[in-house]
Amino acid sequence: MAEKESDSATTQTTKSQTQISNCMDLSSPYLLQPSDHPGAILVSCPLNGDNYPTWARAMTNALRARNKYGFVDGSLAKPEATSPDVSTWEKCNSMVISWIFNSLSSDLHNSVAYVDTAREMWLDLEERFSQGNAPRINQLKRDLALTFQINMSVAAYYTKLKGIWDELQTYSTIPPCTCGAAKELLLEREREKVHQFIMGLDDSFRSVSSHILNIEPLPSLSKAYALVTRAERENSVRSTRPPIVEATALHVTTSANAAQSHTTRLRCDHCNKTGHTKSHCYELVGYPSHWQKGKTDKDKRKPHAKAGSSNPKAMFPTCHVAKTIDASPIAGLTSEQYNQLISLLNIEKTNIVDDFSGKTTNDSNVWIIDSGASDHMISSKSKLDHYQSFSKPLSVNLPDGTSISILGIGKAKLSSTFQIIDVFYIPEFTCDLLSVSKLTKQLNCAAIFLPTFCVLQDLTSKKLIGLGEMRDGILHQMSCVDTPQQNGVVERKHRHILNVARALRFQAYLPLSFWGECVLTAVYLINYTPSPLLDGKTPFEMLFSKPPAYDHLKVFGCLCYALQKPKPNDKFSPRSSKCIFVGYPNGTKGYRVYDLTTKKIFVSRDVRFYENQFPFENTSTSTNDQTVVPLPALEDTDLSITHDSIPPNPPQEQPQPHPPTNPPNQPSTRPQRTKTRPKRLDDCVCNNSKVDNSPSSLTHEASSGTLYSLSNFISYDNFHSSHKAFLAAISLRDEPKSFSQAVKSPQWREAMQKELAALENNNTWTLETLPPRKKPIGCKWIFKIKYKSDGTIERYKARFVAKGYNQIEGMDFHETFAPVAKLVTVRCLLAIAAIKNWELHQLDVNNAFLHGDLDEEVYMSLPPGYGDKNDSRVCRVRKSLYGLKQASRNWFAKFFAALLEFGFIQSTVDYSLFTLTTGSSFLVVLVYVDDLIIAGDDSVRIRSLKQHLDSRFHIKDLGPLKYFLGIEVARSSSGIFLCQRKYTLDILEECGMTDAKPSAFPMEQKHNLTHDTGPPVQDPMQYRRLVGRLIYLTITRPEISYAVHILSQFMNDPRQPHLDAALRVLRYLKSCPGQGIFFSSSSSPHLTGFSDSDWASCPQTRRSTTGYITMLGSSPISWKTKKQTTVSRSSAEAEYRAMAATVSELLWLRSLLQTLGIPHQQPMALFCDNQVAIHIATNPVFHERTKHIELDCHFIRSHIQAKSIQTSHISSKLQLADIFTKALGRDQFQFLLRKLGIFNLHAPT
Repeated sequence: MAEKESDSATTQTTKSQTQISNCMDLSSPYLLQPSDHPGAILVSCPLNGDNYPTWARAMTNALRARNKYGFVDGSLAKPEATSPDVSTWEKCNSMVISWIFNSLSSDLHNSVAYVDTAREMWLDLEERFSQGNAPRINQLKRDLALTFQINMSVAAYYTKLKGIWDELQTYSTIPPCTCGAAKELLLEREREKVHQFIMGLDDSFRSVSSHILNIEPLPSLSKAYALVTRAERENSVRSTRPPIVEATALHVTTSANAAQSHTTRLRCDHCNKTGHTKSHCYELVGYPSHWQKGKTDKDKRKPHAKAGSSNPKAMFPTCHVAKTIDASPIAGLTSEQYNQLISLLNIEKTNIVDDFSGKTTNDSNVWIIDSGASDHMISSKSKLDHYQSFSKPLSVNLPDGTSISILGIGKAKLSSTFQIIDVFYIPEFTCDLLSVSKLTKQLNCAAIFLPTFCVLQDLTSKKLIGLGEMRDGILHQMSCVDTPQQNGVVERKHRHILNVARALRFQAYLPLSFWGECVLTAVYLINYTPSPLLDGKTPFEMLFSKPPAYDHLKVFGCLCYALQKPKPNDKFSPRSSKCIFVGYPNGTKGYRVYDLTTKKIFVSRDVRFYENQFPFENTSTSTNDQTVVPLPALEDTDLSITHDSIPPNPPQEQPQPHPPTNPPNQPSTRPQRTKTRPKRLDDCVCNNSKVDNSPSSLTHEASSGTLYSLSNFISYDNFHSSHKAFLAAISLRDEPKSFSQAVKSPQWREAMQKELAALENNNTWTLETLPPRKKPIGCKWIFKIKYKSDGTIERYKARFVAKGYNQIEGMDFHETFAPVAKLVTVRCLLAIAAIKNWELHQLDVNNAFLHGDLDEEVYMSLPPGYGDKNDSRVCRVRKSLYGLKQASRNWFAKFFAALLEFGFIQSTVDYSLFTLTTGSSFLVVLVYVDDLIIAGDDSVRIRSLKQHLDSRFHIKDLGPLKYFLGIEVARSSSGIFLCQRKYTLDILEECGMTDAKPSAFPMEQKHNLTHDTGPPVQDPMQYRRLVGRLIYLTITRPEISYAVHILSQFMNDPRQPHLDAALRVLRYLKSCPGQGIFFSSSSSPHLTGFSDSDWASCPQTRRSTTGYITMLGSSPISWKTKKQTTVSRSSAEAEYRAMAATVSELLWLRSLLQTLGIPHQQPMALFCDNQVAIHIATNPVFHERTKHIELDCHFIRSHIQAKSIQTSHISSKLQLADIFTKALGRDQFQFLLRKLGIFNLHAPT
């Protein structure tokens, strides 16, 4: 009995658990949200009997949104009575019945009040109200045929049609197609809708309707709707135009009566005929192409001169917009239409008028289209409508200097469609003028002038609405070639201008590239100079009737300083820039100056001149006038800095080699010309051999034999002589790459013998026979030269290394973890040492890993050069050896015990960092495998520490820190400079890029590199090795972090474009191999962070890129470029995730500073260029928009509330982290580089 009760209880528990599981599953149809209740109204249109299709559609969508549609379509039947889901199903079924009941009109409630299931209610309503499809379809199609726009907006008209179409779609009986055969039917229905939509539009959209119908293929309905709405907006803007524009021709032709009064007064002295003068006689200048009467064969063969337009006829033809625009000078016309227009102009005048304007009448007007007229002007008052006379006559100035009176103003009709306003009535005129500027504004058209005619084209419909023909115009004559005496006036003035321009250039010592500014200034000064031909007056006075002022004139080409607007949030930036005065701007009260820094010309009003100084005066004799100012020296000063050595220098284009000249004793009869390389070879390295014995060839480029010699991009002038010796020592000596190379040198043979002797004395291994099922690991030699701080060789170090990558976990090793100093910790320690003026020392441990015991059974092959080659025995390793996976752990344990014995405390922020505080003294030890850095302010304690470590281990004191992990360290009283110059040069030499053309920035903008771009590279290992070395180079080169981040994504399958992009990074490194970071001693110990992101930058995964940099005062200590782990739904979310990563780094750095004895009490500044991300971090109201963001990102808000982080907005142009998220152009890249604390002290001065 007890067992049955237990089984019953178990069954009941299982049922309860099943019900709970169904109710909690988000995808279960039994799930009811807290907002679901029986009184809810799901649709806004209750069923009243006539609107069943609309109601059913809305109700279906509402039930599907709540995952309850299965209750009405029968797919979710009632479970068996024994099922645990019966009660849940009944509850949900009752809920659906209530929702349907609430969506019915009150008249229908009684008819469905007693149904048991939602399925029965749904079928009952469908059976009653879905009948009669045919009458409803007929009514809808009738409504569709009678639907017109008629004073409705386009949006309202389209919405009405869309509702009818959608309802008709619900009655469609076409079964769903899976084979694709019904695609053409759907397209046909779409085209039918387009025709129905266009047919109902008002007449004001006639032009756009024609345009849509002429497009092949017919555009989609959405595209047609967009074109019509665009036309509607344009019509609303052009409210002054009539709503319906007809392409009616303007009837304007030649009037003999109107021209009679003018032409009868003219008489030709050559042919004695009236109507023209001798200068326009056709017998002298030739007959035009339309002239037939009086033309002889001789005249036909004689080429006549081209005439300018002085009496063209304006006509307004009817044209249609072309379907496609061919190569025609007039937009909207095809080539065929344009050629037809030209042929019409070549026939007789009456034919032109008949074709384009209708029949010619004697009452037509003649209008001259004048591009120089400011207003419309007419000579006959009878042609004006709505005429108004002026109480006080106005005047208009003519080109000859005279003025005539304007008596009134009115409107004039050009045709029944077009009318112009503001037409001046001037009775003294003998012609009527159309102002081009006023005509194009009033008619909203464009005037297009061609060699023999002009046309007016409507800007909206693109139709031709006017045509003007060139008639008897200006005679254009040219002088003979090499006959300047025929153009003497211009030649003399030209010579005058050049003489003054040359004098200005010679006085200011300006380069030839400023010849344009010299000419402009010469003309300006000539206009201000009195002339005896003008009775002692200046051209300026003759033109403006007042004498000129001379107080603003300055000496051309002199030194000046122009006011420079300070940058935001930078009160210590220069307020002026060093410039050269190069002229006077037209129409502006200011001065044109040339900025010597940015190499740009700008206009400024606030300029201070030094008229006796010319910056280009000594350019020809000395190309470098910079003064080298050495820094105040400590006991060991490594570097001195010039004024321009702190900012990074962009790559400078080197001068081209001088062209070879002939020896004096062998004159050449061939003309000399300058030879330059083709443009296609600009990015190539061309080492062409040449023989040149001229003195001009003794340049640095010629002696090096290369165009872009490496010596042109690196210099050591900014460093102390002792540091120069150190750099030369580490650069000149090469280290062997293999045992076969090292065995040839006696120094390296001696070093290998010492290493083997130390290994044997320490009982590092024993020679044994290899046991069964054991496999020995390999071994190799690594060779390094250890230098003292003065550059002398401390020792040749041959290190014997086991190939631990062949070890098998669980057999040859178990634990491998060993603390290694983070490079961020190294930079932070050096930055603090520069601020606190701590001493920095470097130690090296001899055979560091030999001091650790080995517990695992590891066998290794015999070392190269050890024992007999025929010896089959192997080495069983008894103690830790370089290369073994567990070696560093064993060594660190021994070293850790030695430091604790001396009194050091291990840091919890970085376990490779140890600190010791004794009274007022403070010591720091940083461990990186067997390389140690000791920093502190107590020399006595540092010497005591060295003695203690030497007693426990065999160490070498390398003196002050100079060369650590391939990083060159230079120090002065101004700070500490870190760079990887030698490492960079080694990479360039290994890749054969030492003579490559330099690049100003590391990666092309919008590079679009993907995994399947281009063919695969032939040697993937070459690409992987290169990218791996570039990754290590980012220790002191943060500006290449983004480029290396992109390249490292293609290590698995590198392609040729990826290798090309990597080589471009090397070309950038070639331009500045000695560039690095500088830790200023005057910097404040305050942490600042800059965060940025590039939203959805990855083309494959659409994940965003995070980039940030943290500064300790002005010193960069930490930076990163990394792809985010998830896809962000907005740019604000991506920026917010970047801010979270930056805050984590800032909090860790604050703890690190606390360990180094520098408390950070004030809030850490965090700059972001996205306002929304800042609001999300600071304002809890925005939390509703960020539900999907992980909780770990929201810890920013708690630190902001605790006032440990202070967020601020910064402009995108000033965002330092922008260089870590995207490829930038040269100008922005160099601008941010100067702000990051990245300097190039190796740049040539």
